Amino acid sequence: MGALSLSNLEKSILNSMLEPALVIDTEGSILAANHAWNNQPFHVSESVRQESLGKNFIKHFADVPLQRGISRVFQDQIGVFFRKISYLDGREAYTFICRVTPIKNENSETLGALIVFYDLTNHTLLEQYYKQGIEKYRNISLFSRDLIKITDMNGNVEYESPSHHDVLGYINEANIFMKVHPDDISRLKEVYAEVGNCRDSVKVEVRKQHKDGQWMWIEAVCSPIFSEEGEVESCLIISRDISERKKMELEMEQMAFFDSLTGIYNRRKIKQIMEEVLDEARLSESGAAFLIMDLDKFKDINDNFGHDAGDAVLQEFAKRIMSCRREGDYVGRLSGDEFTVVMKGVRSRGDIYEFIKLFKDSLRPSILLPDGFTRLKIRSSVGFGIYPDHGSTTSELFKHADVALYKEKRRKSRYNVSRR
Repeated sequence: MGALSLSNLEKSILNSMLEPALVIDTEGSILAANHAWNNQPFHVSESVRQESLGKNFIKHFADVPLQRGISRVFQDQIGVFFRKISYLDGREAYTFICRVTPIKNENSETLGALIVFYDLTNHTLLEQYYKQGIEKYRNISLFSRDLIKITDMNGNVEYESPSHHDVLGYINEANIFMKVHPDDISRLKEVYAEVGNCRDSVKVEVRKQHKDGQWMWIEAVCSPIFSEEGEVESCLIISRDISERKKMELEMEQMAFFDSLTGIYNRRKIKQIMEEVLDEARLSESGAAFLIMDLDKFKDINDNFGHDAGDAVLQEFAKRIMSCRREGDYVGRLSGDEFTVVMKGVRSRGDIYEFIKLFKDSLRPSILLPDGFTRLKIRSSVGFGIYPDHGSTTSELFKHADVALYKEKRRKSRYNVSRR
């Protein structure tokens, strides 16, 4: 095992540190001390500090717990050791966290240790002010409408405000994950990991179950709480009910992306879906298809039976398309009586022909119009474009499907009307 020595660069790096720092060998001798160490009062005389190089840190500066901690680091019983140090310098009180980190060679042999002192004096004062005013903070928690909760980093609840009972209908929850929607648990666990790793606040939206069984949307800000050693030991969660806001967002989404008559996707949303499905097909080197279908002679339906009848036919037409789609496929209304199905994971044309047959079979039962006695049989024409056979962009595939649609329409006969 070679002796520990520092290069000029390593000494420069040591001196650039704002915190007091030392390097010692395995015997405890101080090999290097930075400027911050020499400028700190600590609990030793100035003459000892100025002559610290070569002195034994363990004998001259370390108390018994710190001596034991350094010994454990050297013996590889612990990776890093923390020790809180408090002392008085006249009337001034100081608090430091001492961190001992082993220095090893390329063979993982311990040659010495880096000892850094982090000043927690201001942090300790703030903590004292908080404890003195804890009754004030408790009252804030009592009367706050926000949900205030403290958990450990495994989600075990250490404190929760009374407002939980008012908002959720219950209190004294054992673990924060217990009443979270199953689809949101993994995201909340990711947030806990992020708080612990990034040591910063993270915002998240999850669904929590009310006492009555209903799901509520909760917006939570999760913030780290640090131990005296500077490690994240707990999580402070301040959350609120945003169910009304989510309801409004859902209504706005319905208006923006769903057809008001049929309830399926509108043209804007389906075009977005087409692009996403095509991107996925390119990445996975799989097939995709865009189908366009419309009602034969739909104008005659409106002219002969009125627009209410036409609307009823469109609604039923959309339902029958939806009843035939495969899991994962998308159905949308492009305009008027023109609808589309976006199919992903298409293995061959057989997948498309199977859907078209199922769809046309679904049109055989007649539709009862709003007048209550007229039944109408409808027919539909279908065209499709397949990726990559018929094009590599949505516009190319859409054009191919549109041309195929109108080729079929020219071969079709009129619709039939029957009365009961």
